[in-house]
This record gives sequence, C-alpha cells and structure tokens, in this order.
Amino acid sequence: MKIVIIDDDQFFIEEIKQRIMNYKEKTQENLIVHDFFDPQKFLDNSINNQYDLAYIDIEMDNYNGVEIARMIKDKNPNCLIIFITHHIEYLNDAFHVKPFQYFVKPIKSEQFFDDELERAIKQYKGQSKKILLNTTVGLKAIEINDIIYFETSYKGYSVHTTKGSYYGSIKTIKDIKEELEARHFFKIQRSYIVNMFHIASIEGHFANLDNGESVSISRNILREFKSKYFRYLEYFA
Repeated sequence: MKIVIIDDDQFFIEEIKQRIMNYKEKTQENLIVHDFFDPQKFLDNSINNQYDLAYIDIEMDNYNGVEIARMIKDKNPNCLIIFITHHIEYLNDAFHVKPFQYFVKPIKSEQFFDDELERAIKQYKGQSKKILLNTTVGLKAIEINDIIYFETSYKGYSVHTTKGSYYGSIKTIKDIKEELEARHFFKIQRSYIVNMFHIASIEGHFANLDNGESVSISRNILREFKSKYFRYLEYFA
C-alpha cells in the first residue's frame, strides 16, 4: 500500500510517519510512505506516482488541501483521503471529495490512529481492481480477486485465475508482484504467490486452493504465513 503525507508542518509529517512506521512494525504490513513538506513538489511528482492513501493538511500556505485531494481523486478514484486540520469548520468544503476520515490536530489517541489506518488497509485490500498483464496472447485485463495464484520461473510466469491461465515474461510483472503482495497475496515459496481469498484450507505445510490444487508452503515462512492468513480471515471471513 502506497501512502503519501502532504503537510507544510514538518513536525507533523514526522509524527504521522512515525505512527505509520510503528504500525508497520507491529503488523508487518507492506506500507510504503512518501511525504511532501512542499505541496508543489508533490504536484510535480504526482505524474509518476499513484497513491492508495493520502493524509492531507487542509490549510497550507498558498495551497488548498481539498483541491489537492480532488486532483488525487481525479487520477485514482479509489485513493482514500484522510484530512488533517486545526479547525473543524474547514471540513464543510472537504466532504465534496468524500474523505475516508478526518483528524483534528493534534492527534492525541494513538489507538484511534491505528484503528483508522487498519480500517483503511482493510478497505484498500477489499477493493476490486483490474491489472493489465502482457501475456503470450496479448494484453489482458484481469480482476485481482479472480487471480488464484502466480507461478514464476527464471524467465517467465503463469497466472492462474478463475477464468483460465495466462503466460508471459517475468520482466513484465515486477511492479505487479509488489502490488499483489501489498494486498491479500502471499509469497508462500520462491515460485508461488497465492491469493489468500482462494485458500480453502491449510494442512501441514500445504495450502489447498479452491480450484482443487495444493501448493507447498516453505517451512521457513510457515509460521509467518499462518499468522498473516489468520489475520486475513479475521478481516474478511
């Protein structure tokens, strides 16, 4: 999950970032955080980056946080927006971009922050999204939730979905693999990335999939995998 913090108060940026890093350490979630003290630098860099969650100060010198949020939403309608403000009256204008949440400065409750970050991650992971794969039969748009597992080799990959299997070059899916692992996918061994949604059961060191196949889980990561899988079930079962 890619997160951005936009605030012209460097102290507050560091506070938000530290809270996210603390949460990441506790939960082992795959969170990537970028921050911008200068909103213009964010706007200059936004062409090359798409974010899943944005913490945005509403009141910044010469910049309107609501307008920045609107630009983010224009590029990625699924991006979750959390507004930050000293003054609650500014929130009236903010609701036009359908924010996920808002915080009033200073944020005193660490538990509230963690709960809302957890809720945002849950919503992000639950979103249905298509990815574009360059396959041997051309470009294919595939729903993430339809993917059962990826199998990779030195040069190629195969993706097995509820609607069939596709094949392609490993070079074309590097960024896609990172995105999948940030959602409800897990690399259970060197060659397999499995969608936890399609796991029917776990027996010993095998994951039984709902398409009838079984995939072995590396013994080195079996405990970590089970922990993440049971956490996933708490959210989505």
